[in-house]
Amino acid sequence: MKNSNKKNRKELGFINLANNINKFLILRGWNQTRLARETQLSTGNISDIINGKAKNIEWYTLFVIAEAFECSMDTLVAGAGMKGIDDSEIREIVDSIPPEAKLFFRSTDLIPKENVKVILDLIRISVKDIDASAKKRKK
Repeated sequence: MKNSNKKNRKELGFINLANNINKFLILRGWNQTRLARETQLSTGNISDIINGKAKNIEWYTLFVIAEAFECSMDTLVAGAGMKGIDDSEIREIVDSIPPEAKLFFRSTDLIPKENVKVILDLIRISVKDIDASAKKRKK
């Protein structure tokens, strides 16, 4: 393999890693500061990885990021088995639910669209019921 091909593959790997980290941040409702806190890495280190400035990333760094996102290192680096939510209607609903509920939607590609909508409706109803109960207790 020529050096230019190796360089291109390496650059593509860094781009994939950055994209996958961003997807996980969105799914969790986290920002870079929260990821840094969860991994005990510096915010600068996280920022460098996401912005493509980090060119030599230690395996332990990848390990703690994958651990924070509760995924394998393979999923983190290569995106194996990880798909985003393509449907804009579902994406809008998912964006409005609590971060804990977003964890469920890492693999919506395996669930029929109509079932995802039913599940989202159940989550929204549950969240409203929990909020209403909490407000009653406060009074």
